Amino acid sequence: MAFTTNEEIKKHDADHHLCAAALTVQDNDDLSCLVDECAALTLQDGELVILHCTSEGKAVKAHKRVLARSSPVFANMLNSHRMKHRNILEILDVAYDVLVEMIRFVYAGRVGNIDALVGELATAADIYALNGLKIMCEERMIENLSLDNAIGYLHLADRLRMDGLKGRTIEFIFRNASEISDKAEFKILPDDMLCKLSIPTFIRYTSEFHAHPETRFLLIITHQYTSLNMSGIVNEETKAAEQESQEQINDANLSRFVDNFSTVCLANNKNKAAGEMIHLFCATKGKSIKVHKSLFAHKSSVFADMFVTAKKMEQDVVVIPDTEYNVLEEMVRYVYSGKVRNIDALAAQLAVVADTYGLDGLKTMCEVRMSNNFSLDNVIGRLEVAEKLKMHPVMEKAMTFIVDNAVKVSAKPEFQKLSGHILSELFSKLANAP
Repeated sequence: MAFTTNEEIKKHDADHHLCAAALTVQDNDDLSCLVDECAALTLQDGELVILHCTSEGKAVKAHKRVLARSSPVFANMLNSHRMKHRNILEILDVAYDVLVEMIRFVYAGRVGNIDALVGELATAADIYALNGLKIMCEERMIENLSLDNAIGYLHLADRLRMDGLKGRTIEFIFRNASEISDKAEFKILPDDMLCKLSIPTFIRYTSEFHAHPETRFLLIITHQYTSLNMSGIVNEETKAAEQESQEQINDANLSRFVDNFSTVCLANNKNKAAGEMIHLFCATKGKSIKVHKSLFAHKSSVFADMFVTAKKMEQDVVVIPDTEYNVLEEMVRYVYSGKVRNIDALAAQLAVVADTYGLDGLKTMCEVRMSNNFSLDNVIGRLEVAEKLKMHPVMEKAMTFIVDNAVKVSAKPEFQKLSGHILSELFSKLANAP
């Protein structure tokens, strides 16, 4: 029923207030009695509607006028064309006991069994825009926060936009982080939730710790590949050429390493296969580097497999995807000389390439370098690579750096994209810090 005049609205307000005053004195009432008593008091001519709980096949009756006034959602439903010639309103998404208490709140301003139903009631209140009920549920959840329900309440507060509950729940989790971070439900929190939890942890509580050292406890809130038999290609001549090329390690011009290796191969002239070349094509840049097949096959079983495939297909090019050209250059430099340039800036990218192509020596070199010289600009990228490549020492040192520089690191946009596993580990380290 729509209210078309101010007089109708005023009359309904008076009716509703009188109902509420009369009904709040009731203690152990049945909901139907509430509705009947309200009708007897002031709404004898009020039109009733049956709210049918579809999931359980049960129904509750209520006055259209009361429902429409209490909720714009109910008002829209009752004023719809579909309801003009019927008095049954289907309720699809609320359990019967929750529906009963929701209607009790509409009539009496209170609910029964709120502790057991608080989460479902809050959700129903959000769906049907019963703001008073939603506030009541939020206040009760704040009062009842515990180790067992904090994670669930955090999910609910985020979903229903209950900022008060969300803030208090985060504070509760911070104060009890040692216990909560060990719970199974904490370890499976989604990435976005962990990020929302962790950023205020770092910013707020690390700042408080520096300002007030005596409140230290608050900081708690806070390819395997099968090698092919390359005999006839990898031999003493190849090794001799490799050794001589390494003597040129101070030469920054990459082409000289390749030329030097070719010269040695030609000088030995005992195995023409040792001098065969192939192009490594950088897909991201559209450029290629010409290298010796024998040397790369000797260094990496992955390249050996790739070259065999290329030979079968009569190709003299292998594609290197997802690798920047400058990283490819330094990988080639490493294969020829055992050295790389600019390793501090490229260590993480080179480590990924080394892992992909089975260059264990290069990967170890990168891991050692990544374990040192952390900065605000590189620590997150190195931590992500270390997690992907299972570089546990790098992960430990990176996390220590982040904890020590929490305020500044958490302000970085890339911090919000860290995986849930990393965020969970960081939270636990803060929670259990001495």
